[in-house]
Amino acid sequence: MTDNVVELGTFVETRDGVPLKFKVTTVPEEIIEELVEHMVTFFLPREPLCEHTKLLKDELALEASRVVWRELMKEGAAMVAIAEKPGPLKDRIVGANMTYISYKGKEEKIPENAGIFKDVFLACKVAVERANIFERYGVDKILSAFGLSVDTKYHGYHVGERLLQCRKPLCQHLGIKVTGTIFTASSSQYLSKKIGFKVLYEEEYPKYKRDDGTLFFEGLSGKLEYNALSYE
Repeated sequence: MTDNVVELGTFVETRDGVPLKFKVTTVPEEIIEELVEHMVTFFLPREPLCEHTKLLKDELALEASRVVWRELMKEGAAMVAIAEKPGPLKDRIVGANMTYISYKGKEEKIPENAGIFKDVFLACKVAVERANIFERYGVDKILSAFGLSVDTKYHGYHVGERLLQCRKPLCQHLGIKVTGTIFTASSSQYLSKKIGFKVLYEEEYPKYKRDDGTLFFEGLSGKLEYNALSYE
């Protein structure tokens, strides 16, 4: 791995008697493109908002997703889980969390001509505003994220849980006291609360409205949560 990569934890998990040893680090620059495609392959088809809006069928939205993830990883605060076994680094990716530093008062932008991605981004932006995390915790920056994903071959090895747990050493390395994220799937909502995240804002998808009263995701079941964890 490259010299500027930060190691955040090493784990051994067992599924059906078969062990898996993996390491969580910040993302090495040489596998950014492989991780972009990992997110397209394993995150987009299973994430409720993207699935409901059929984002994968919108070429503009798909490319906008790639651009956003690529830029986030170049900032150096995203995480990847890498299997500890022989082979090229790009072939040992088991999961990722697209973490990044979010600053109070800084508007996060998306690429132009983003297609349906614009609607997903707006829905997330509204949830962040309603969670009011910066004011609640009295901080100017937090560790946020835009996607948590695990290769389906490694489901059952607690990779997602370990990635969430590794936000603590990452925050310590970055000098950040609080992490907060929108969790859109029931599985990730469960994992976040299991390790101590608190719900700052939640809304059932059938009732989730824009400021003008129109529905964001009509017909989608479940709920959205904005959850946060303080390390003080």
